[in-house]
Amino acid sequence: MSTKLEKAKQLIAQKKYKKALELLRKVPLESFESLELQIQCLFNQKQYKLAKIRLEKAKTFANTPQQKLNILNNLASVSQRLGQAGDGIGYLKQILDMDGTLNTANQRMSLVKLAYIEKDFKTVEKYGPLLINTQEHSMAALLALSQTAIKTKNTKDAIKYLDRIVAEIRTKNVKDFNPRDILYVLDSYHELAEHNKEKVCLDYLEEEFKYEAWFINAKNRSVEKKSENVIKDFKTITPKMSAKAGITGENEKTVRFIKNLKASLEDMGSKFHPNLTITESQGEIAVLCNKLTTKNEIFMDVPLECIPLRADYRFSLDDSGKLTCLAKKNMMNPKSRHIMNIMVEMFNAADKLSRWKASYPLFSLAGFKAIFDKLLLARTNAGGYSIYYFSNKKQIPDEDVINSFFSSRVFSFLQNDLHAAKIKTKNEIERGFIPLIDLTNHSMQAEPFHSDSNSNSLKTYLQPGEAGREVFVRYNLDDPLVTFLSYGFIDQSANWVYTIPLSISTPSGLTLDIKNDLAMVQPDTLPTHMKGLANYFPAQCNRQGNIVTISKLVIPGKEHAGSLKTILAYILKQIDFDGRYTNETKLNQEIDSIENQILSLNRTYWQELRELLDVQMSGKKPLPEPAGPLLKELCEFYIEHIRQYTNYGGVMIKLS
Repeated sequence: MSTKLEKAKQLIAQKKYKKALELLRKVPLESFESLELQIQCLFNQKQYKLAKIRLEKAKTFANTPQQKLNILNNLASVSQRLGQAGDGIGYLKQILDMDGTLNTANQRMSLVKLAYIEKDFKTVEKYGPLLINTQEHSMAALLALSQTAIKTKNTKDAIKYLDRIVAEIRTKNVKDFNPRDILYVLDSYHELAEHNKEKVCLDYLEEEFKYEAWFINAKNRSVEKKSENVIKDFKTITPKMSAKAGITGENEKTVRFIKNLKASLEDMGSKFHPNLTITESQGEIAVLCNKLTTKNEIFMDVPLECIPLRADYRFSLDDSGKLTCLAKKNMMNPKSRHIMNIMVEMFNAADKLSRWKASYPLFSLAGFKAIFDKLLLARTNAGGYSIYYFSNKKQIPDEDVINSFFSSRVFSFLQNDLHAAKIKTKNEIERGFIPLIDLTNHSMQAEPFHSDSNSNSLKTYLQPGEAGREVFVRYNLDDPLVTFLSYGFIDQSANWVYTIPLSISTPSGLTLDIKNDLAMVQPDTLPTHMKGLANYFPAQCNRQGNIVTISKLVIPGKEHAGSLKTILAYILKQIDFDGRYTNETKLNQEIDSIENQILSLNRTYWQELRELLDVQMSGKKPLPEPAGPLLKELCEFYIEHIRQYTNYGGVMIKLS
């Protein structure tokens, strides 16, 4: 039998499918391998009905999950070719039942597309949202979900998904998007009477498409005119109203303290955009802009003298879990004492400390040491987080609750900047609170804080956008793991990740000790053509003997896909004291080996953590919320990011 199978494989390689099929039919005992070869022949001969029959039989011979997935994938494909969309949907669902992670993102996308064509909108709504977080399928998924929401008259979701599409367009190169999809967004906003959103989108696109016929037609139509038909069709929809500028919320005490804080800051010289809006709901606070804006503007401007310094105060929790604050003698910045007192009152009114203790993921891992320890293997500075492990939550000291809470809310200020603001300190860096500004949520796609040495103040900037939008700021260049450990959330907007700490041996005999310190290199120290990659560069790199220590490496997103190889090439050239990389071919082989090891070891780590989670979650003592779901989401994010990087690879920038 093996001889006939080998001969059939040779015939298939020669594309002699008919002869191969005749030979395979003479094999006395069917097996998965023989059936798989028959299916290949039938498929290439376009005998899809017979191929489907053989696939169904092969399914009974499949012994491994991968074999079963391959068969189901082929059944879905052949069903679509036969026009049997219902069967195709069923097979794709079986695939996702076996593996519902983003490893099967392509099949999930196929299911969503097929279900939409078949008007199976419930399936689109069920399986589509997970794809929004993938770079490869996010746009197609958002289009399908928004179209589904419009067809099912779910206006709220339709607008939500359309807004996400616009966010995708604004954060990427607009040239990468199909004008047909852009026009669909504009038409949909128009149909839903979201004229402000339509106008903002048109204004943003005008520079790129102002001479295109489709854009001119869209621009010329009256976005303000609402026909009677539109009003009639959507008369049950409550129009989205822009929030009035100001501070509103459900908790009267919290609102009062935020108002007091803003007024006190203004008395000390702080300036805030007239359209600044702050809302509170169930203890959660959001910073918004209540008007349409078309240019970059200063949003908040807080002088450094308003900044309470962490070292100026002693903090504790009283018997009811409320935060108390006592100013020390010889304060570095006594002018901010009143600001600190209001901030403490605001934290207590919103019950921030109790909520933090209940929600901080590391506290939720109390009693799950194996998972806790495995998670911290991904960080060089694990010691800073290991102090937050306890065998049960009742053992968590008040001091650790306070310190972990403040570590997510204090920022570093340089001695020179503080001295310029007449704040005296002997330390090179002081940690301080940023009143009111720190209510702004984080996004990697937003502008960072700006320290203005001319005005001795800290500023945030407002980017163009529609009325009622939330305003974000970038805290630091943190990847999702760092935001998870420091702030208790996963930053899905991040388009690159730090590699885990690694020790890698290279073909030439070097050992690379790779860390993931957050320190950044100074752009001025880099060659001109590489300054744009400064955020990706390690701050330190040195060689002693055959050991090379690298302070960090980044696995980039598609936008800077070649940066990893480029930086590796630059590092190897810089530490090449013995001339081992004078040969370009040898250098490229070294880079390829290092890159492959980085990807493989990172992928293995996150898969192992996910498997550890799966075992724990299926046992008698599953992880509590929010740790369990968040950790699973974190693993999926990294595994998908590495998969996508592996797919699109990177092109190295020439070093000279």
